[in-house]
Amino acid sequence: MTVNIEILQSGRLHKTMHLENGTYVIGRDPSADIVLDSKTISKKHATLIIDNDAFRIVDNGSANGVYCQGGKISEKAFGSAFQVELEPFTIQTAAKDETAAKDEPVPSGKGPFSSDFVGLMLNRNIKASFFVVIALVMLLSLLIVYVPLKRSAESVYQEERFKNGILLSRYLAEMNRPFLEATEHGRVRTAPVMGEDGVLYAFVIDPGGRIIAPHEQQGDFFNWDGLNQALRNARLRVDNRAGGETLIFNPITYRDETLGAAIIGFSAGNAGSARSAGIGGTAVFLLVMLFGLSIIMSYLLLRSFLSPLKALYEEVELSVKEGRDHVGFQAPYEELENLKRIVNRLLLRKTSANGSVDSIKKPPDYEQTRPPEIKSAQGEMEPDDNGPSFTTENRPLEDLPGSWCIVDIEGYTLAQISDTFARDLGLSECRAGMHIIEAFDSDIILTVTQLIEDPDESAVETELGGKRYQVRRMHQNVDNATVLIVFEEKG
Repeated sequence: MTVNIEILQSGRLHKTMHLENGTYVIGRDPSADIVLDSKTISKKHATLIIDNDAFRIVDNGSANGVYCQGGKISEKAFGSAFQVELEPFTIQTAAKDETAAKDEPVPSGKGPFSSDFVGLMLNRNIKASFFVVIALVMLLSLLIVYVPLKRSAESVYQEERFKNGILLSRYLAEMNRPFLEATEHGRVRTAPVMGEDGVLYAFVIDPGGRIIAPHEQQGDFFNWDGLNQALRNARLRVDNRAGGETLIFNPITYRDETLGAAIIGFSAGNAGSARSAGIGGTAVFLLVMLFGLSIIMSYLLLRSFLSPLKALYEEVELSVKEGRDHVGFQAPYEELENLKRIVNRLLLRKTSANGSVDSIKKPPDYEQTRPPEIKSAQGEMEPDDNGPSFTTENRPLEDLPGSWCIVDIEGYTLAQISDTFARDLGLSECRAGMHIIEAFDSDIILTVTQLIEDPDESAVETELGGKRYQVRRMHQNVDNATVLIVFEEKG
């Protein structure tokens, strides 16, 4: 019989496996049958047994445990389907159809919000989600406002150029009026109008329509169908011609006699009749709708953040009342997962101080799995499989290859640290006597705890402050009271 097994990581499908009847080891070790690559997974974390339509999950004394529907289990049998959590992974049988998929149990800490669009697309990283919403609102606002504002700006610009063209034509007429009165046509000129921005051409004509200036075209007739009518009326006239050209006719008169006219061709298009309509009612309506949409999106994002936070709070309160040593909660995103780890360490500290939960400090089969300790004649510990042992007689602490700390297993406190430990790892408040929760950030807590609680673990690689470190467990002393942890920076 072949069974389809789905492995989800932080709520997302990681991979699907097709397994036959048999026994499968689940763990971080590459030799495991089902490899889960995460520091929270022990080398041989659990065992999955498949027997036709029955399943069995066995916890192999892992550091972080196996959970089913929020509760920690050491061994559990299932019928035709199962779902267990090995944080941050969820292992379950694949749904045979859509109905079966809908009936699968929801992991603890995940409400309905995680199955909708917001939960799936935005909930994984709350900081990126807010950035996306803000960027979307800004983009839509720009698109809605840009077009009418652009048209408005262009209209104002063209209107100003059109007014400038009228002023230029008036200037040309007044400048040449004395010469036309004295019939000194040789002194009539169009400069400096031709150099003005937006002017296509400038002419001065006599009452018969012949060009006086510019002099290179003197004697030619100006080609414009409305010229005769404009000369008879002797009034300012604007004519929009083909190609977006605007012709401005400004008559030159003296004692009710038309002496000629100044004509300017201006590239103002139909600007004389154009008016800005403003943003408009449609744009205002769209902006109001966009504002409402942004409020709805912000509410959904806030809800997607607060709902799992509330679930974590309720789970912590229940764990404290029941005296549990952990919180059975699967966080939907990284920030909340880090918060859950800190809460678990606080609960661990509380139970360790009360002496009520000894299994937290080491697995049930610890005595059978940890390497033997051999004392020399001087009472010093010999090397074991977990790496070189050390004694202050034959190897001073100062000679260790990196920063180090000695952790008291019973209280999870720093019994001793190297002089440069806090500075090298960027820990401002770290000092001897502090609990690891107070001294370390969440990543270091996880790494140190993994080395302390898993006797099979000798070295773990991690990244702190942009640097890569190999964190090694050098030895555990004879009475199992302290562990020496060394942080060696990798080049």
